[in-house]
Amino acid sequence: MSLEAETREDPFDPKAERLDDVVLPAVVLIFALGKPVSLRFNLPPGGLRIGRSEECEVHLADSLLSRVHAVVRFAEGRWIVRDNASRNGTYLDGVRIEGETSTDAARSALRLGDAVLLLETRSARFNRGMVGLEATEQGGFIAGPHMHLARGSIEHAARSGQSVLIVGETGTGKEHMARFFHSALGGRGPFVTVNCATIAQSLAEAMLFGAKKGSYSGATRDFPGHIVSADGGVLFLDELGELDLKVQAKLLRVLENCTVHALGAVEPQKVDVRFCAATHVNLAAAVEQKDFRADLFMRFSQAIVRLPPLRDRPEEIPYLLAHGLASRGDAQPRLNSWFVDACVRHAWPGNVRDLFNALNAARSAAERDGSRARDPGAWLLHPGDLPHLQAGAVVWPPTSHATSGAPPAKGAPPVLTESPVPLTNEQKEQILLDVYQKTGSASAAAKAARCSRQHVYNMLERRGIKLPKDRS
Repeated sequence: MSLEAETREDPFDPKAERLDDVVLPAVVLIFALGKPVSLRFNLPPGGLRIGRSEECEVHLADSLLSRVHAVVRFAEGRWIVRDNASRNGTYLDGVRIEGETSTDAARSALRLGDAVLLLETRSARFNRGMVGLEATEQGGFIAGPHMHLARGSIEHAARSGQSVLIVGETGTGKEHMARFFHSALGGRGPFVTVNCATIAQSLAEAMLFGAKKGSYSGATRDFPGHIVSADGGVLFLDELGELDLKVQAKLLRVLENCTVHALGAVEPQKVDVRFCAATHVNLAAAVEQKDFRADLFMRFSQAIVRLPPLRDRPEEIPYLLAHGLASRGDAQPRLNSWFVDACVRHAWPGNVRDLFNALNAARSAAERDGSRARDPGAWLLHPGDLPHLQAGAVVWPPTSHATSGAPPAKGAPPVLTESPVPLTNEQKEQILLDVYQKTGSASAAAKAARCSRQHVYNMLERRGIKLPKDRS
């Protein structure tokens, strides 16, 4: 596997944000042989071959792959994938294909053997850099193309003396980026975090700016305030949009004059603080609605860093999964392409935090399954243990469909495909029950779970379900 050297994009170039709109089809290998990887492959005129053969452009020493397992092409705005009658199948966006199929999706996930690849119609963002794990003072940091751009913007703001506003959904890593801002300043002074959403409005002024003893009821001693506590360092204001308008006005004076006036104090105090703020709301819209001061927004809008949601940076997911497992330190179940593929194709509304919660749930399920624990080599994370698959009653592995790429007809019974990842007895029984309830046929249920009809009858009897008269 090789990746041609790419010219790095200047993250401060005004054209940088438009890279994501450039049509530049490429295939990105993100997981192979049990480990996260990050390699981009341009498409040869005859198509990109994937398999065990050294003649393939994507050559993987994977026993689950055929010699030339599949070929990927891009033509007239569509991805075309051909499965070469492989032994273990090729899955496009979770569905097994037979022969050749196509899709006009801007991004698709391709699983074959123990590998997961992304079909990226707009791959120019990878010019910023591929994905990797970087060491930081707070531990490892997963940096992909989007994060390379964000960190470059923060470094520029740190050098230019600007305050920073980090915008992104919950769980995208805003506090981590704020800590990177502190590191970009040489790590000087303290790093103080304040969650503006958790401060009661009646106490917000005292908590931020400080208060002298006796300045209000309950002020039994002097309190320096968070701004003074951050003197010489960085104050991180999380959920900035939740601040009361009165407090916003006083914060603006601190930004303009570099002085803070505590409640009950006679004179203001000089401070040297760099400000970093974060929000998941649209502050520009809040300004229009008079819920946020326009002048304060102007101060922070000099350097706005946008963190995209995890669903827009799926290339980071295998690294995040591996990092989440490694952080536990003890023996861990192994990642596999089935689990990674299921994670890559999920939207993760809670972003990285949501992913880690699901990973912990799947790991706990793997630990509870004694059959897996008895064989360390088979101790794998199963996609069926992911909470979002359980909630959606998804039958795993996914169903097969015809050469056209069309999904199976509504109501058609699912068919289990060959997989080196074994199903648990509980998963098999759930599949049996689902298929029997949909079809009323014990034969169809037995075929779906690759077991005997007698096994189906025994399961139905255990659950108190009336047996079919003809036992078909």
